[in-house]
Amino acid sequence: MFGDELGQGVAELADAVGRVGSADADGDGDGGGAVDGLTSFRSGAGGGMAPSAAYATEVTACRPVSDNTKIFYPPGRGAVKVEVNVCVVGDVEHGFHMARAHVGWYRPNGGPLNAFDKFVVHTRLERYDVFANGRDLDLRPAINFNASGSRDADAEWRFNTSTGGWTSDVTIEYDLDNDGKGRFVWDLHGSHEVSLDEVE
Repeated sequence: MFGDELGQGVAELADAVGRVGSADADGDGDGGGAVDGLTSFRSGAGGGMAPSAAYATEVTACRPVSDNTKIFYPPGRGAVKVEVNVCVVGDVEHGFHMARAHVGWYRPNGGPLNAFDKFVVHTRLERYDVFANGRDLDLRPAINFNASGSRDADAEWRFNTSTGGWTSDVTIEYDLDNDGKGRFVWDLHGSHEVSLDEVE
């Protein structure tokens, strides 16, 4: 009798684990997933004032990384490829929004590390192109002293229950080392829009 009950319990446990694994097959272990650049996941990520609920649902709209990729050619330093994932996040339960920017870089052909005299990421949360909040992050030391790597340049959470029109925009100020041309601005493609109900 005990053996039959134990066997049944093991079978039920295996079935439950299988269902969890199936539900998270396209995610990263948190029960969420991504389809066509749109992600639904649990809160807790990001800086600043986060939503207070432990399981608040977030919806994210991102621009494809291929739209925000650039190769820099500092004189005598070797090429530096930079890729930026620009996203906007909406907490559909509590009315919080956040602009996200994940910056990655590497040197395809190696070479000396000191590539930039300036490399500052400006991340902005906007609603219908009106500034809501933002963050400036100096990545020059990180890129100059690491052959490859990545950093988050997320702005803080902003509370606003207004629906529709929320986007993330990013610009990068840079100055290549030893090129004698001074400062330039790279205007990246902004994220798609997100509202409190859905991604637009």
